[in-house]
Amino acid sequence: MEGEFKPAGNENALLAAYAEVCKSYNSLNDASNRLLGLVPFTSLITIILLDNNVLANSAGPMAKELIEIRSIERCDRLMREGEMLEKELKLKHGQFTICNQRDRQFIKVFNANNATCFIYSLVIAGWIFVALRVGFDVAANVCIIWSTLVALTLGFVMATVVRGFLPR
Repeated sequence: MEGEFKPAGNENALLAAYAEVCKSYNSLNDASNRLLGLVPFTSLITIILLDNNVLANSAGPMAKELIEIRSIERCDRLMREGEMLEKELKLKHGQFTICNQRDRQFIKVFNANNATCFIYSLVIAGWIFVALRVGFDVAANVCIIWSTLVALTLGFVMATVVRGFLPR
């Protein structure tokens, strides 16, 4: 067939490597997103089971965030490898080239890494709200202010920490 892509020997190896990188990236990303989706649900369950023990209840999301930092690092490396393979294969619109456009300011701020950090921060802020409201009988509006400030601060700190682990 005319115009059909027929890879040479080296291109076959590149295509096989690209397929593996895509499979690894999608599997890691899928597992991470599933666990991320369970964090708020499991937090609610532990409120019921552990009777408002804030320290015990918040330990799970905090531990998951530490594990997530490693997953973010692995995803970033796979994205960089995938982007390099797409350039070698002359793919202009591959999943890694499109996702990894670091030159746009919007992408730098609103990306999956920052969103993940803020989701965990919000869950932990929820525990701070519960601790202040239930444990110390603080007024609800004060709890909202403090938990929001903590969530924003923790989100920015975690995003900065994650960014520090990723290669430039």
